[in-house]
Amino acid sequence: MINIKKTLLIVFPVIFLFSTCALEISNVIGPGGGWVFYDKKNYDGGWRYIECAPNDIGEVRLNVTYGTDGGGNPIDALQKAKELCQENSGGGFYSNSWELPDNDQLRKMLECFSYGLTQFSSDSKYISVSGDIFYKDFENELNGKVVVIDDPSNFTGVIKVRPIRKF
Repeated sequence: MINIKKTLLIVFPVIFLFSTCALEISNVIGPGGGWVFYDKKNYDGGWRYIECAPNDIGEVRLNVTYGTDGGGNPIDALQKAKELCQENSGGGFYSNSWELPDNDQLRKMLECFSYGLTQFSSDSKYISVSGDIFYKDFENELNGKVVVIDDPSNFTGVIKVRPIRKF
């Protein structure tokens, strides 16, 4: 049986009921409507928390061209995923507020949401800003193990896009 600790948090007259994971403050709904999964405990660099969008915002496939950019260059899956993030207006935040997570952020995001608290599918693959592909392997572990695909150039399946936002 999974025992998830429940905690009450009051922030700017809004009350959140959240479950803790590896981080002290996680699974809180952030101002962009997404799940807060990281607290770095200070505001160095102008941000303290990272939230991921509450849902996937699109899909891409490697080895597919998504049109061309203004210079006539082909748009690949990674560039298309970045564009989807930049165009995302979740929570009313525009102007490039949302971005693809880096490898560490994507790994932490998937680790924190092991208990089905968000809408991550056990068979979904996610792309990072460097083009690496991660997924949760629930085959041998109850909470799943975060796995990176060693050679993404040979991967032919659908890759989900889940942006993050720092605040």
